[in-house]
Amino acid sequence: MREIFAILVGWLSLQCLAGEKDVGGKVSDIRKGLTVEEKIDLLCADAPAVERLGIIRYDWWSECLNGVARAGKATAFPKPIGLGATWDVDLIKRISTAISDEARAKHRKVMEEKGYSPRQFGLTFFSPTLNIARDPRWGRTSECFSEDPLLTGEMGVAYVQGLQGDDARWLKAVATIKHFVANNEENRRAGGSADVDELSLREYYFPAFREAVVRGGAASVMGAYNALNGVPCCANAYLLNDVLRKEWGFRGVVISDGSAVEKIYTHHKYASTPAEAAAMALKSGCDMSLRDEYRDGLRRAYTEKLIDDDDLDRAVERVLELRVRLGLDGDIGGNPYVDIPYSVVECPAHRELALEAAEKSMVLLKNDGLLPLELGSGDVRKIALIGDAFNTVYYGDYSASPEINEVLWDCLRDAVGSRAELSWVGERTKEETVPSRYLSRGVGEAHDGILGFTGEYYADKEAVGTPLLVRQDLVLDFVPAMDDKLKSAKDLSARWTSVLQAPLTGRYSFMFEGSGRVSIRIDGKVVFRKGSNQKVRGSFELPLVKGQEYQVEVEACGMKAQQAVRLSWRLPFDDKGVTPEKLAKESDVAILFLRDDNSSEGRDRKDLHWGEAQIELIRKVTEANPNTILILGSGSPLMLAPFVRLPKAILNVWMGGQGEARAITHILLGKVNPSGKTPVTFFADERQLPPMDSYDVTKGRSYQYFKGDVMFPFGYGLSYTRFEYSRPVVDKSRMSGSDTLSVEVTVSNKGGYDGEEIVQCYLSAPQWAVGGLKQKLIGHKRVFIAKGESRKVSFTVCREDLLRWNVNVKEWTALAGKYEVSVVPHSGEKNAVSFVYEGK
Repeated sequence: MREIFAILVGWLSLQCLAGEKDVGGKVSDIRKGLTVEEKIDLLCADAPAVERLGIIRYDWWSECLNGVARAGKATAFPKPIGLGATWDVDLIKRISTAISDEARAKHRKVMEEKGYSPRQFGLTFFSPTLNIARDPRWGRTSECFSEDPLLTGEMGVAYVQGLQGDDARWLKAVATIKHFVANNEENRRAGGSADVDELSLREYYFPAFREAVVRGGAASVMGAYNALNGVPCCANAYLLNDVLRKEWGFRGVVISDGSAVEKIYTHHKYASTPAEAAAMALKSGCDMSLRDEYRDGLRRAYTEKLIDDDDLDRAVERVLELRVRLGLDGDIGGNPYVDIPYSVVECPAHRELALEAAEKSMVLLKNDGLLPLELGSGDVRKIALIGDAFNTVYYGDYSASPEINEVLWDCLRDAVGSRAELSWVGERTKEETVPSRYLSRGVGEAHDGILGFTGEYYADKEAVGTPLLVRQDLVLDFVPAMDDKLKSAKDLSARWTSVLQAPLTGRYSFMFEGSGRVSIRIDGKVVFRKGSNQKVRGSFELPLVKGQEYQVEVEACGMKAQQAVRLSWRLPFDDKGVTPEKLAKESDVAILFLRDDNSSEGRDRKDLHWGEAQIELIRKVTEANPNTILILGSGSPLMLAPFVRLPKAILNVWMGGQGEARAITHILLGKVNPSGKTPVTFFADERQLPPMDSYDVTKGRSYQYFKGDVMFPFGYGLSYTRFEYSRPVVDKSRMSGSDTLSVEVTVSNKGGYDGEEIVQCYLSAPQWAVGGLKQKLIGHKRVFIAKGESRKVSFTVCREDLLRWNVNVKEWTALAGKYEVSVVPHSGEKNAVSFVYEGK
């Protein structure tokens, strides 16, 4: 058997080598036929065709954060923070495999129709996000998997492998892991520096990227906007050459984020000209520019002799290799991915996979015996459904757009049938800022975030000419002078544009507050006009239709920078005068469903609080009916302290994709036993968090180092059943060198429901605690245990689990001494046994 295995491995190695030689020869032939101008074009995301060499027009920019995005219909899976809550690595690979199936089908169709691959319809995807959930105030927390390096890395490897396929020669798609590295702020991301100590970099910010490259084989990496320790990431030879290529063996393409190459000059002031910035990036290992700054920058740099042919050829060959392995430019004989039919797009199997992911992602944070709901027993005859979220879907930014969209109201009504009476009312009884989840910007602005308004600010009184500043404004609720570029403007005007989608059909009341000569247009028609040298306040009403798109333009000419700007609304209620608290009081059970969308690309959160109106609503509803179930949809772990004691049950659903509504229904009614666990810590008091710009993890980042008050710990999640853990047993009390140690526990289901439990294994050591490290995750397993049964669950501890980065000798070392291994349901518990590592 071993001889057969050896022969098989040898044959596969020869095939890989033959494939590499075939690819390398084709790449070399193409490269030799290119002019300098054509080479530079190929280093820009939007690359024109080179017909004489068989190179098609191709745009490198495509997105698939939780499904193929911005390219027509596609299956929408949970956002990555929800995928992280599944702790299911196999599921993540199945999801990314489904995504790459749909991507291939879409690409084939568009090629047949157009003969080229436009933006968003390609096979080179800017996913997965492997920046770690360092701080819940970060605007893009929903885009990453976890606050833990191991869990993030495992999810990233699975996502990359499913996206790229497992063929030795051909790539199914290209996974671009992003944003390398320490890209964990939005407010400072364009020109700020993440100042990171070496230990934090090696143990916290690097691991997920390293795993995706070394184990996952990621074919592409996106360089970040920010600088690392003063050096812009896209011009950082230490990152892109020394670490990425030399240490980790990366062979693929590095592409810049958005206009990161331009920002080396404009924001970081690290280069004196655009040409110098482009040359710095190219020579440091950044092969492509996403927003095509290389087209002019590298041409000037080449003319000025800042770069030479070798610099261009090195990058071009990397780009061509991926094009060849994808089969973009013909020669697709033997490619196993070219014939995937369009029928896979949002097919029943993929929708069921989205449902499975949603069910496994949801975390039951609290349950005082109210869930699951037992209908038909006589106790639950009338159920109040409170909240706009019952009648809307929300997938978040960079999301797929499925054709089949189920809302929770419909799913519950169909599932409950005649067993109980359901009544619904919207959540708002008072004025609120128009939320960004109902506002979207143009696709061309997606690199800065697609939600909210595009704000154009002019240093004059008429809003004409070239804007002084163009930015994303998630909502209109701020003082312009808070921006340094605007506070000193002698004259100031602004124009905000967006597309509004109403969540409900009815008559809306809008309120505007600002200054100057203000006009508001909806679909080009003026609906509000008022002028004042000082404060402007006014309101108007507008009938809107649910789901219909409305072009919105707000213009303020001759405005005051110190005067607040605010656009708010009141949502329509029914004609019967029903309020949330009244409906709750008349019902046996109240279910309140609230969403938060104050996290976004381009903007960090001001705080981690739910809105005051939302907290007030929770208090009113729970006071009216103590039997309240609170469903929370958010991309970040927010503060629950103001109301956590009020409802009898809290279910956190993140942003669950197109399976969300059915998944919630299945969990509420007991068809599915919740099994998700938090991939991030829910802190009790955000004032105990380090400052946003602190990147030293030892100063209180994540469950590993945080010593403050925690509401729900990392890895926490309730079930409808009760699991008991035995004391762990190790197969030896001492290990040395490359020995391994096995630890085993028995997990018993003592409750009344079958269920899945995510068993977690943590390692700690007294010598680690000296530096602040409390514990770290080294393993986890999702196991099914029927009621009344037990399962033995084992983990292997190896030398790699003991390694820490030694800043003195610049290498990984494992210290001799005593260690504790703990097998628990979450990081907030301890169930440990000790052993001694003898070193060597």
